[in-house]
Amino acid sequence: MLEESVKQEIREALRQVGQNVPGFRSRSQQRQMIAEVARTLAGECEGRRLLAIEGPTGTGKSLAYLLAGIPVARAEGRQLIISTATVALQEQIVDRDLPALQANSGLTFSYGLIKGRRRYVCTRNLEQLVGGAAQGEMDLGGPSAGPAHWPRKPQTGELEHLQALYRDLQAGDWDGDLDRRPPPAADLQGPMTTDRHGCTGRGCPHVSDCPFHRARRGMEEQDVLVANHDLVLADLAMGGGVILPPPEQVFYVFDEAHHLAARATDAFRAESPLLASVQWLERLPRLAGQAISLLPEEAGRHLEALERAVNELSAMLNEMHGMIRRDWQRMNRDGVWRFPAGELPAPLGELVPGLRDASAEVEKHYGRIGQAFAKVTAEEGVTPGSVAERLAPELGEAASRVEHLADTWRLVAREQPSEAPPVARWITALGSGRPDYLVAASPVSAAAMLRNGLWSRAAGAVLTSATLTALGRFDRMRLACGLEEDDGTRYLSLASPFDYRNRAVLHVPRMASDPRDPEAHTGELIRVLPGILEPEGGALVLFASARQLDAVYEGLPAEWQGRILRQRERPRVELLAAHARAVEAGEPSVIFGLAGFAEGVDLPGDLCRHVVIAKLPFAVPDSPVEATLAEWLESRGRNPFMDITVPDAGMKLVQACGRLLRSEADSGRVTVLDRRLLTHRYGQALLNGLPPFGRELGTPIVAPAALG
Repeated sequence: MLEESVKQEIREALRQVGQNVPGFRSRSQQRQMIAEVARTLAGECEGRRLLAIEGPTGTGKSLAYLLAGIPVARAEGRQLIISTATVALQEQIVDRDLPALQANSGLTFSYGLIKGRRRYVCTRNLEQLVGGAAQGEMDLGGPSAGPAHWPRKPQTGELEHLQALYRDLQAGDWDGDLDRRPPPAADLQGPMTTDRHGCTGRGCPHVSDCPFHRARRGMEEQDVLVANHDLVLADLAMGGGVILPPPEQVFYVFDEAHHLAARATDAFRAESPLLASVQWLERLPRLAGQAISLLPEEAGRHLEALERAVNELSAMLNEMHGMIRRDWQRMNRDGVWRFPAGELPAPLGELVPGLRDASAEVEKHYGRIGQAFAKVTAEEGVTPGSVAERLAPELGEAASRVEHLADTWRLVAREQPSEAPPVARWITALGSGRPDYLVAASPVSAAAMLRNGLWSRAAGAVLTSATLTALGRFDRMRLACGLEEDDGTRYLSLASPFDYRNRAVLHVPRMASDPRDPEAHTGELIRVLPGILEPEGGALVLFASARQLDAVYEGLPAEWQGRILRQRERPRVELLAAHARAVEAGEPSVIFGLAGFAEGVDLPGDLCRHVVIAKLPFAVPDSPVEATLAEWLESRGRNPFMDITVPDAGMKLVQACGRLLRSEADSGRVTVLDRRLLTHRYGQALLNGLPPFGRELGTPIVAPAALG
């Protein structure tokens, strides 16, 4: 129960924030969220300690769940894990929200940022990259190339960039966080980092100043841990309590929770190539043999078993490759071969159990050698320049590949559930000549994994976002996240603090074209946009495809092209800065963006007085996972378009409309150039799911505006 002393602590913290933060306004929606989060986590509500709460923009969600969650967690002797979908929000909470709360609330608490190992530079690997490149000792893709080798010849300035990072790391001017100081090229992040297999832990000479281990020290003592969805899901995939504290011991808050189900599905996906796997498997016994030379004599028996397992697995992978290639040529297949209902045809399906078992044997025997190597290096240490130091990253990289390969065949071989959504399975062709094939599998829904691995185990959890509902209901989110209608979870959608009816207008004009005719619709957009876009101030035009975005831009008059900033032409930060400069100078500026600009982009005030949505954001179920899920729903008499596509489009439409009003002082218009909102039966449901804007529906297009 929520003790009176905890209630008073929360009230006093909120009072002090109001007193100490200039311009702070405590809204009724925020106070309601504080109360609901506190009551839920304290177990004061009937049912379990699980709350899904939608807080529209302007609610002040992060302050609400921190003010409620920290005192309740401390009172119950638990840690509070805040999980976000994006690094940007994760860093905002750590760099801004938590320090501000400490300084202004009177609450005493500790906190830490928790990221995956690959988010931090590996000192050993960075040192080898810098030293090897400087001495001309680069292994550019040879058979023994490990993760600490350059993947290619360094480009101009890249070596100097890494040298500067290394100097700053040694001087203590950089903490090794690669989100704050990224590598000069994306393909260098892998070589600069390591994973749990490649890390030698206590045996590493850099362990005392290792960026990853330094960030993890004292994690158990922190009151608040700020993580991200991918890290939480990775921990659950390993059983929970491996990377983070066990779910039973913590309270979770999932911010940006509308991304959780999709991230979970991605987390449990697995894929592996055939021929490429055979190529590195053939080198595995030789690499393991080098490690054996440093180990006690009894480790040698695992090498013999490993060689037998590798030979067996390689033969089966080659056999499957031959089967797939013959069928591919006979059927003249396109780039992706998806198996209906996730069921492999008999010849391929009969090979799969053997591939599962053989890859598990390789994983077992190579794992025993790796464990013995890790034990020796931990006990004896790793001397810089030694054989053990050279082998460690290569052995770790190989261990990751082995684990990934075994995970793939375990998932491909998994029996389909009788009632639950199936596992999707498909093959993608790679390359030409003697092509390789990528075998992939993924659950089409992560509901069962979240239900069994998280919700049934967590001491308490809050899911929050500005958009948790679809078409005004929690049904879509609930089913995707594995929550049951009667499982004790509480659902609450807070009212918006914004006066939508008087501050914004939703305009759906009469359009002649149907967006399902791309050529006609694009032509009409070119004709009507100059009449819709204001000749001054900021606007955001959102497109469903890059092809239509570019076609519309190319078709507009030159005077409008000069005022348009296209996504993909420059980095987002630069584009937004150029937009702000133009608007502040009194010039018209229009951003042409895709789905990435429909969420997480903040354009307050004059930066965005008009949001134009070219087309309803319907997703086409063309990915193997989506197509398999649609098949499964149809097999049960359901309509995947109405059950999934329309609700998902409704959520995306709300997110896009949410770019307009970012504060109570903002005002403007949202225009949707898709007549299906007015002509199709699902249009009214989509309209009903939007904020209560003033409405102009079915009105004619105005004459083109003139630029000043």
